[in-house]
Parts: sequence; structure tokens; C-alpha cells
Amino acid sequence: MELEQDELVGKLFGNLEVIGCYSRDKWGAKLYTVSCAVCTNDRELFHNGYFETLKSSLISGKLPCGCSKAYKWTESQYILRCQRAADERGMTFIEWDGNFKGNTTRCIVITAEGNYFYPQIRSLLSTIKSKSQRGSLPRGEKRIPRRPKPDDVMVESFLITNVFAENTKFSRRDNRGYWDVLCGKCGESYCSKSYNLQRGSISCKCSPHSATQSYINLIYDNELCVALKFGISKQPDYRLYQQQMASPLKIIRHSIWKFTSYTLCKQAEGECKNILKCGVVGPNELADGWTETTSPSNIEYIEDIFKRFGGQRI
Repeated sequence: MELEQDELVGKLFGNLEVIGCYSRDKWGAKLYTVSCAVCTNDRELFHNGYFETLKSSLISGKLPCGCSKAYKWTESQYILRCQRAADERGMTFIEWDGNFKGNTTRCIVITAEGNYFYPQIRSLLSTIKSKSQRGSLPRGEKRIPRRPKPDDVMVESFLITNVFAENTKFSRRDNRGYWDVLCGKCGESYCSKSYNLQRGSISCKCSPHSATQSYINLIYDNELCVALKFGISKQPDYRLYQQQMASPLKIIRHSIWKFTSYTLCKQAEGECKNILKCGVVGPNELADGWTETTSPSNIEYIEDIFKRFGGQRI
């Protein structure tokens, strides 16, 4: 049963057609059921060819189906793909060589001559191309780097969410996807990734879910605490999970602090960044939020600043 009538139902996004909206994810966002015109032709691999995705993914062009390079294949789908790939090469796929562990799992394959072959899934599925097929360049020439989308195209993808105030200004900070935003209502400026802006995420006081919580996380290299990460978040637990998934270092919770308003919460964070030496962990170790890392010896200074702005540890 459909949750509610939605303006996206029936619209086309490339090869995707929006069928309906029947559920929500664990964060409450609508999940749209879409049909892929390509994947529906392979019923054996994709059954009915229906997939679920978010509105922001549809707008940004992120594919939820087998056409995506980042599609999450199931074990049964991998078995079918390996069988097909082996058949195309005149071989026979037998089974996994050990337990299944994603595309690095080794297969047991028998060649036409009766020899056993043990490639990884990703090797078996890869298509080896000649230099001419790969479009190799003449010696001495360099491939032209991929250009980012024009600013006006990106800004249009932000504004289509209809959540940003009138006269909000967007300016590209770099080619890594970071944008500076100046809110047209409250006048507050902030930096955000393009994919967050495309899903309508606001980081100023105009946000209906403005953060009033700050967190302190500890960063470990093996058993040694090398830094701490402070920041503000509406969902500190989910923020911790994001950091743990994006960093090779071990990150654990130290404390969460509650403020009476978003303004005080933001001012406390700004005071920490102005007074303390930050950025002790580089972007290779913590891509998102490394500028709010500092020495573990500064933890008492941070707590004192939080208390001065009315923060209470919870």
C-alpha cells in the first residue's frame, strides 16, 4: 500500500521510472520504488527489476540498480554472474573456495582442458581489454582530467529541494565537492558537501532540526590515543558511526554535551577552533571533520568551554 501520493510517481530519471513510495528508511526518509528499463530485461538476475532509492539519489543521478558501479550484489547474484562469466570463457564454475566474503572470494573453476583455476570473483568478472579497446593515448600525451559539473547546474540541483531560503548564496570551495553556503535568511555561513546540499541538508540555525548537542570522540592508533574529535550533531551516535566507517583509525565515544540552543552550541565549537590548535589528524585519516581534531591533552579545555556556553554533559 502506498504511503501517500507523491509528485515523483510516474516520472522518469534516465532509465529509472518511479513506481511509488511504500516505505521509509530507519531515519524516516521516503524510499521510492523504481523500475530500471535495463535491469528488468534480466529477470533471472534481478527478478522484477524493482529497487528502492531516496529522492536525493534520484535527483543527483545515483543509481540503485545493477547499472551502478557500486551496486551491492548478493551472494546468489554473484554465483549466477560467475557461472555466466565462466561459460563465456569456456570454463565451468564449481563453487566458492572457502567462505563467501564479497568480491574478493576465490572461485573454483575448471578450464576446458580440465585444469583447476582459483580466481577472485572480481578477476573472473573483469573484462580484459586490449590497449586499443581501452583507448590508450600516444606516448607523451596525458589524459584530460574529468571536469566537474558547471556551478549553475550544481546550484540548480540544490535549489530543487525547495528547502533553502530565498537569496541563499552558493560558491564552490574546491573540486572535491565542498561548497560554501551563505543563508539568505539568518545570514549564517557554513561549508557542506554537494551531496548533502542535494538532499536538502541545512547546517545553519534555519534548519528545523538544528543541532543542540556537541560530542567529544577519542581517536586511537592501535592502543594509543593520538587525538580527539569534537563537533556538533543532531545525531551524535550516527555521526560516530560515519567517522568509524570513514577512518582507518579506531574512534570511540568520550562524551555528549547538551546546549539550550543551536547558537550556543555553534559558538562553543567556534571557540574551541579559535583557541586550540586543530587539524592534528590529516584528511587521509579522517576525511570529513579532520579540522576539528586536536591533542588529547586539550580535553579539559574543551569541557571548560562547553560549560562556559551552558553545555551540560549527558
